[in-house]
Amino acid sequence: DIPGLWSVSVNIWIGIIVYFRRILKLDDASRYFPDLKLINGKVHQVSDRTTKNLEDPHTDGLLRHFMNYLNPSASTIDDEEVVNVARLIFWSQENPQLYDMQVKLAVDIAKSKLKRAIQKGVHLQGRPVWHAIWVSDNLHQGRAKYTQLKSALNSANVDRAMSTVGISEKYPNRIKVVRASIKRLEDRRVFDSISFGDGEFDI
Repeated sequence: DIPGLWSVSVNIWIGIIVYFRRILKLDDASRYFPDLKLINGKVHQVSDRTTKNLEDPHTDGLLRHFMNYLNPSASTIDDEEVVNVARLIFWSQENPQLYDMQVKLAVDIAKSKLKRAIQKGVHLQGRPVWHAIWVSDNLHQGRAKYTQLKSALNSANVDRAMSTVGISEKYPNRIKVVRASIKRLEDRRVFDSISFGDGEFDI
């Protein structure tokens, strides 16, 4: 995992590679990652002698080249990992666009997951926005299947059903955080007279 980055995917590396594709387009990218370049939209490591496509998938389907670039050892904290994390943190502090791009990417991925859920029969259009928050968090953590989410939404007590759907009971602290976040938004009346699918909540 990379500190400071929102966990944008069940497979964190897919999310990070998309993030890198975006930030490497910034004018100051070469200052922080001088050996990385976008070639045909893909992240490459470039030296005087070689050019390596870090997005070439391994036989196991994982982005091993990119993973090894950022974090060579999965079992220890090595110098390369420390340096790369420091680069990202320092770059984020120096260029606020990186924070904005993290938020934008997080929103894009959340929307794509919700859109996929709707296509799979999880009816959200016209429902209270907090229903979509529950579904989104479930999808993000992978706690429930589409069929289970659909049943939870159709229950008499959606909040209770969403807090126990799938393997949710294994994550009581997570459930508390979701509930508390929804309550804060409701107390601030953020969702008054708004349903999922309206205005900025349209996907």
